[in-house]
Amino acid sequence: MERRSFLRLAGVGVLSAAGGPAATALAATTKETTDMFSAAYLVKRKSGMSYEDYSRHQAEVHVPMAHALPGLRSYRYIDFPPMEGEDQMFDGLALVEFDDKAAHDAALASEAGQSALADLPTYLDTDAMRVLAGSTVSRKDAFA
Repeated sequence: MERRSFLRLAGVGVLSAAGGPAATALAATTKETTDMFSAAYLVKRKSGMSYEDYSRHQAEVHVPMAHALPGLRSYRYIDFPPMEGEDQMFDGLALVEFDDKAAHDAALASEAGQSALADLPTYLDTDAMRVLAGSTVSRKDAFA
């Protein structure tokens, strides 16, 4: 199944981070090489769930599911706890990398991927989730 359709079924909005005028302008002044397909998932916990319960579920249940994805090259999670007693716009950011888009799509379609996707609505507000997808790009200033 095509990735955008697949994520729409999971209730996830997708924003593409590849290409565009900014990337073209940057490419004109830098050398870049595409390394891997990357996806960044900005997540918000379910309404009524404490941050502590969300954080525990993320660490103890969902992260092991993400690590079980076939073809996963890199997984990083950044935690955004409440600051000064106020929730932040998102509770976390998960960054995943695969060799290419096909490997990402295959991972989501796998049994492990289906389990991970099924877990999302148990602790996340899937309507609030945002996904940015594109390429991991190594850039080196062309003038250095």
